[in-house]
Amino acid sequence: TPVGFAADFYLPFVAEGWLVSGNLEAALKLAERIRAWCDRQYYGVSAARILGVIAAAQGRWTDAQSHLAAALELCRRAGSRPEQACILLAQGQAALAQAHAMPARASVLVDDVERVTEEAEQLFTALERQTQAARAAALRAEAMALPQQAATSAGSKQPIDPAVLKGLTPRELEVLQQVAEGKTDKEIAEVLVISPRTANRHIANIFLKLDVTTRAAAAAYAIRNRLV
Repeated sequence: TPVGFAADFYLPFVAEGWLVSGNLEAALKLAERIRAWCDRQYYGVSAARILGVIAAAQGRWTDAQSHLAAALELCRRAGSRPEQACILLAQGQAALAQAHAMPARASVLVDDVERVTEEAEQLFTALERQTQAARAAALRAEAMALPQQAATSAGSKQPIDPAVLKGLTPRELEVLQQVAEGKTDKEIAEVLVISPRTANRHIANIFLKLDVTTRAAAAAYAIRNRLV
């Protein structure tokens, strides 16, 4: 035991090693001892993140979300950008895993994946960690493909022509459909179970991709190209 530190101080590193090597059972044996360190920082790595990843691996989605959110808040207060990016990436991985496990919630979870991986990619890029930035982008691309894959496999509709879609994500397409119905940001948020701010962000992205400046023009495009 190094002077000034208890041996348990290093256990989250060991647990993370077990997780990376795919030995969840070994990581679980350390989980309770790790909990004592959830409110502290150790070398920029949060014990709460490890517990969140363990919970996600077990399919305990609520616990995973709680641990990862706590870890992110802790690291933001400490100003640890590398760890913030890692936690955001872990949140994206957990949400994507949940979307695969719970297809009924996929559209909401895809929105979560998009949000956290965008922030993670920006942080990793600023830190010149290109491999992790690429991983964040790949997670986002995988998530955005889920709703359309589900619809196609169920035979509900044919894939939309990419030339017509203009890079719109499945979530942005859902928002565009609501815009075409004349709904406000608040109404869209209520229908899609997102915040009005998130709805507004999606609409701004839609305007940019469709090269329009008004909701009416966006709605006209959707109707003209049979997206609604």
